[in-house]
Amino acid sequence: MDSSQSSSFIPKTPMSGTLNKRRVRKIYIFTYLIYIFFISSLLAAGGTWFYKVSTQNKLAAVQSELNEERKKFNQADLEKVTELDSLIIEANKILTGQVSVVQILEAVERVTLVAVDMRGFLFEKDINTKLVLELSAEASDFNTTLFQRQVLSGDAVLGGATVTGVTYANTAASEDSKAKSSVLFTVEKDILPGTILPQVQTVTLPPTVSSGPEEQTTSSAAATESVQPLVNDNVELLTP
Repeated sequence: MDSSQSSSFIPKTPMSGTLNKRRVRKIYIFTYLIYIFFISSLLAAGGTWFYKVSTQNKLAAVQSELNEERKKFNQADLEKVTELDSLIIEANKILTGQVSVVQILEAVERVTLVAVDMRGFLFEKDINTKLVLELSAEASDFNTTLFQRQVLSGDAVLGGATVTGVTYANTAASEDSKAKSSVLFTVEKDILPGTILPQVQTVTLPPTVSSGPEEQTTSSAAATESVQPLVNDNVELLTP
């Protein structure tokens, strides 16, 4: 009996179980980059498509508004605007190529001292289209002449003028008057066309109703003839 039990088929050693090892999945950085690039491409393509659709809708709306405005547009109004623009361009050319003599005369009157007498005024154009201003003056003494030069240099119109030809003159005494001494000098300034422009005054005119194209042509011709040059080639004012 004991021998049969010792020859049992059940093993005497303990049984050992087999453990399944966990599989590790490897994901590389390059794979992540490919995924990110692919998703970004899809998002960019979708955004581009939505932007294209939105731009086309806006363009269609603007074109529709443009067509509506073209239907409301009047060709006669455009001709009036074109004619007015051409007149403004011609007037601008005339004004920018001239010098305002009125501004110069007002400046001379403004800066001339009480003790200085202006004896002559010469304003001419040289061969280089440069304008030459020459003033002949007489002062009581040299100090007055120096002060007059300082006043000229500070003026906005006559600033930069030079004082030349300073001479001392002495008038002999006569039976009716005493001896008189004075200083004669000349003020010279070169003026380029367009540097001293006339003052422009804005005038609002009431609207006029034109009866026909003949009246418009007459008014345009009158406006053109009313614009005259402000400076002649030679202007000379001399006082005795």
